[in-house]
Amino acid sequence: MERVIIHGDMDAFFASVEQMDRNLWGVPVVVGSAPDKRGVVSAASYEARKFGIRSAMPSRTAYQKCPSAIFLPVRADRYREISKKIMAIFHSFTPLVEPLSIDEAFMDVTGSLRNFSSAEELGREIKRRVKEEVGLNISIGIAPNKFLAKLASDLEKPDGLTVLPFSKPEIVTFLQPLAINKIWGVGRKTNERLNSLGIKTVKDLQDIDLTFLINYLGHRSAKSLKALAFGEDFRAVETSSVDKSVSNEITLSEDSSDKSLLRNMLSNLIEKVAWRLRQKGLKGRTLRLKIRYADFSNFSKQLTLSENSDVTEVFRQNILPFFDELVIAQPVRLIGFGVASFDEKDANQMTFDFEEDKDLTHEKELDRSLDYIRKNFGSVKRGLR
Repeated sequence: MERVIIHGDMDAFFASVEQMDRNLWGVPVVVGSAPDKRGVVSAASYEARKFGIRSAMPSRTAYQKCPSAIFLPVRADRYREISKKIMAIFHSFTPLVEPLSIDEAFMDVTGSLRNFSSAEELGREIKRRVKEEVGLNISIGIAPNKFLAKLASDLEKPDGLTVLPFSKPEIVTFLQPLAINKIWGVGRKTNERLNSLGIKTVKDLQDIDLTFLINYLGHRSAKSLKALAFGEDFRAVETSSVDKSVSNEITLSEDSSDKSLLRNMLSNLIEKVAWRLRQKGLKGRTLRLKIRYADFSNFSKQLTLSENSDVTEVFRQNILPFFDELVIAQPVRLIGFGVASFDEKDANQMTFDFEEDKDLTHEKELDRSLDYIRKNFGSVKRGLR
């Protein structure tokens, strides 16, 4: 049976919650740091977006664009409370719900259609329930797979409902005029690379020779993009909540080029991430370093270990030497560290200290000792070597 996938996406979620709670409908609302303080916009209402305000923009810049906007602090607990109600509504229609974030999720409603005359009717019922029970608008996309459903939910925002065609020829035709950045995973850099090849629409991507694309982007990326260009996505809705990555980042109170200070911050972030991994019973293979400069440009570096690990010193030994060689071209605003590529089997298996692992025995014992202290006595840091 052909799958029917719904992507539900709340409209300007944080800002809409604030408008609802404070009766600010129709007013430009910006959620994030106050404009007289250092910080960025977390969310902007659609009224604020008309002035060019967007998330991650410095709050001072947002104020310059719209001095009449209402600036409000982030209320994470309130947003989580509302999110739980929304997700409960989703689960009342199908047990196959895959949250993507606090305000959006995929739903496989294939087995739920017997209770409705059409997928569109089901989608309208979800919208009605969210509006009546929560008080907010949601945009719904309905399609035969996750990629197309997510694409559809974005087409008629806010408060939209879009049902895409289910036949392959109609899907291919529908996708052709869309800009290439509508393809899932095509960010700014990939978009620029594809544009440099003359690939600006999905039809351009459909028409280009796969071998040429593989030579330019690599086998995996090229095949994935080519499949999506024809609307092909065979991923199932996943109901498990397995972590895909664990990370921490810190925004400096003042931009800094002090490499010693930044190195200490990174070392502390590494320790926090390693601690969180061990609490979750996870081990990761992919290490990620993130730096945001004063002009909001980003630098990132990804390293792959030979085997999965949760050992603090392993992460430090691999990331810190690279950081030491990095030229800090301008003051740094934010620094972050994360670990991904988890092996669930690894987390549940005993670790044996074979000959090649003897050098880490002391580090593992130190991690365990510090973890015990953290659990029972609070925060603790170990010194750098």
